Amino acid sequence: MSPPDSVADRLVELQTLSQLFESRFERDGNDDDLRHAVTHLGSALAECKNAEESESLRSSIAALKLRLNEVVVPTVLEIPFDQVSDEPVSIAHAQPCKMRFIHCRSLADRRSLRVLEFASIPPGRYVPLSYVWKGLGAPAGQPGSSFMTIRGAGDADPISVSVLRLCCTAALRHHVELLWLDGLCIQQESPADKNWQIQRMYDVYRLSALCLIVPGGLAQLAPLGTPTAWIHRAWTLQEAVAPPRSECLFAWDEGDTMLQAHFTLILREIGPGAAIAEYEWLLQMCLLGRAGFQSDSDRKTDVRLLGGEQDQFQLRALVGAHDLVGKEGLANAIWRSSISRAASRPADKVFSTMGVLGVTLDPSQFAPDDWRGATIALMQALLNQGKHAEWLCIAPELGVSGEIGTLPALPDTGPDGRAVADTPQGRRSVSELVHDSWWMLENAPQGSMSDDGYLEFHTRMACIQEVDSNSDCERSFSSVTGKDWKLLPKSDEKVLAAFIGRKSAYLNATYGSFYNPANRVLMLLEEAALGKYRVVDYAFVEEQIIKGDQWQGKTVEVR
Repeated sequence: MSPPDSVADRLVELQTLSQLFESRFERDGNDDDLRHAVTHLGSALAECKNAEESESLRSSIAALKLRLNEVVVPTVLEIPFDQVSDEPVSIAHAQPCKMRFIHCRSLADRRSLRVLEFASIPPGRYVPLSYVWKGLGAPAGQPGSSFMTIRGAGDADPISVSVLRLCCTAALRHHVELLWLDGLCIQQESPADKNWQIQRMYDVYRLSALCLIVPGGLAQLAPLGTPTAWIHRAWTLQEAVAPPRSECLFAWDEGDTMLQAHFTLILREIGPGAAIAEYEWLLQMCLLGRAGFQSDSDRKTDVRLLGGEQDQFQLRALVGAHDLVGKEGLANAIWRSSISRAASRPADKVFSTMGVLGVTLDPSQFAPDDWRGATIALMQALLNQGKHAEWLCIAPELGVSGEIGTLPALPDTGPDGRAVADTPQGRRSVSELVHDSWWMLENAPQGSMSDDGYLEFHTRMACIQEVDSNSDCERSFSSVTGKDWKLLPKSDEKVLAAFIGRKSAYLNATYGSFYNPANRVLMLLEEAALGKYRVVDYAFVEEQIIKGDQWQGKTVEVR
């Protein structure tokens, strides 16, 4: 390596050397290589001047020493393996505002349930779980099965010890000794610890070695063909998008297998009756719903673990979020995916997406049901960063929210955990109502937002008037709700069409899209007070509609 030009370069060099020795240890099993890795991280720590980075290095050193059976971090909980299900588990006595992890090897080897405490996140040296608290539930009629419960998490399913051991086994296969389980690693009865952890939740998943998704919950594994509630929960959106990679764990009794659709999905046995598969490929296959066995072209199996026929909107929105990571349009996909998800505490719908959007809010500043206040704070933070209002028109078929008019009406949660909305025909699932989710809004407005939710922005606008559907007039268009409108010369008309961006479809190998010339997006506004407007509808029009003298630059406040 060339001589380092700065302390920062030197730190990168030392950490790279440490990673090389750690990789060699994983290949050859020579403990000396791991000791060299520790030495290089120790040298980096000695030269580091940043307090936060120093804590991260200390945590990484501790995680490496753990692999050498050198315990250098506090153990905040240890229960003999055969006593794990005797009474509810608790870490209430631990110091709040610390990172905690289950020691995988202790549980996998049936020694104990052991929880270790770190001052900060050890990047790349742990596996977090993504699951639903209320999943398939404990299976009936399984004598000898062992389940544990967590004090303060009474609304969650009991945790199967065998499922948790499978999770640890999966982590160990990736040479990772630590497992993060929110129910146990967060103090459930400590608001201070919860708030501290929520502000770091995005980093917990972003900085992991990989994420392990258990869609059916931790009471029992779901079969590959069984749709689960995982894609409908608010928190799983961040857990799906943030990690560097993810695998899914599910029930499977046919050993190592390859399934074939437009592509191949490899299923690897992880234990009796269980297998893992790459999450993003599995997500794509759930869009198709069915696949064949590569070894037997006549055999087919359902693939619905992450979503079935009723979940197409959620599946497409989530695939869109993955496709757009690091690109323009990610926020649009995140907003669209989030709107159709449920949370027992409405404000969690905001806290579960803020990290992906680049914002950190303090949950203690909002009541658990204050979705509106938390959402406005999130929007303000995004606009203050110079970002675009990419939440506009994310699901116009749902109507306009009565709380924040630039968002669609917030769906409710149905008895099966799916997002539902009220319609003249009764309650229907969001997937039934929103079919066109394979696009992003380019060049959405920038601006500012007031504390009472008014979005102020500048764009081209034109006066419009509703017309009879049978009328034949030039430069007319239809809105999402089926009403017909025509453009007017500049006048005192109180209804405006505001151009808010371009509808840009994107292609995916699994789910394609056709070009639609009606790709200019209009937000239809009605004056509610002097100089203030409310959203009444949206429209998708061809480019020729937004050309002409009727369109003038104007600044408005919209709620």
